[in-house]
Amino acid sequence: MKRFLLFLLTGFLVLTTAGAETEKRSWGDRFKGGAVVAAKIAMQLNSELKALGINSRDILAEVKKNPAQFRVVVPEHTRKRLIIFTPEQEQTIADSCLEEIRQQGLICQDAAAEARVRAIAEKIAAVLPEKTEVKLFLLKDDSVNAFCLIGGTLLVNTGLLNTVKDDNQIAAVLAHEYGHAAARHGAENLTKLMMRSAGEVYVAEIAEQNKRNGKKIQGFLLKVGYGIGSNLGFLLPYSRTMEEEADRLGMIFLAKAGYDPGAMVTLFRTFEQLTPDPEDPFWNYFSTHPLNKKRIAAAEAVLAELSGAAGETTGKGR
Repeated sequence: MKRFLLFLLTGFLVLTTAGAETEKRSWGDRFKGGAVVAAKIAMQLNSELKALGINSRDILAEVKKNPAQFRVVVPEHTRKRLIIFTPEQEQTIADSCLEEIRQQGLICQDAAAEARVRAIAEKIAAVLPEKTEVKLFLLKDDSVNAFCLIGGTLLVNTGLLNTVKDDNQIAAVLAHEYGHAAARHGAENLTKLMMRSAGEVYVAEIAEQNKRNGKKIQGFLLKVGYGIGSNLGFLLPYSRTMEEEADRLGMIFLAKAGYDPGAMVTLFRTFEQLTPDPEDPFWNYFSTHPLNKKRIAAAEAVLAELSGAAGETTGKGR
């Protein structure tokens, strides 16, 4: 796999090296230059994996054992994506993140509040596609939010519990976060960030080449363009897609767990009051989440779908 990746990156670099001056270079020189950049990319990725507590050799061993496991379909959806981490490696990363949070003293020790949230989480976890141990912590944070670490650990802000009192809406928040966990969005995001990091090494090398050839502005624009383009065209759109997938999955989990899936719609209307959509829809392109109005409309469509499915099931039972 490592040799294939090196070959792929080298071939890409050779065929796409920018600048008219590269046309004058021999294929041998261009291949050598591409190989050097590919080696730098490999070193960068190895360094980042090591910082996460992951050995790149372990990933390669898993790829050789079962390459299909890294081409993952989102549950209840058809979107396929590449994820380079195993569930066990995801948990290693999550444990490291959680330890940092503990060291910062951000964990809230409120037994009553935690018991309330945990009871809801356990009902939802029981209906997830795969058996999931509930790992849940309260954070000392006044913002109305919750999030899911890579690997499925739930972190719920005290601000959410102080603002949202209805258990159905709390369940909607947790179900949405479990949607991210079931879809392994955290690992997908991390994979994309590493791919972007590899691209940054490549772009930096081309920009430096332009600088050496007296094209400083061209090199600068290349780096800026890559940064903006990778965000707007690669990271942010997929981030919004993940949120939409988690919304749908969350509503399915709510219905299966015995909660009102319509609570997701009510929750989004609450969020719309707290943080109204910007008047200029252009800003949607810079957002990690879909606009509130879009999320509400999508949730209402899923609710109608679930209600129709429930009606069909009831009809067949008569």
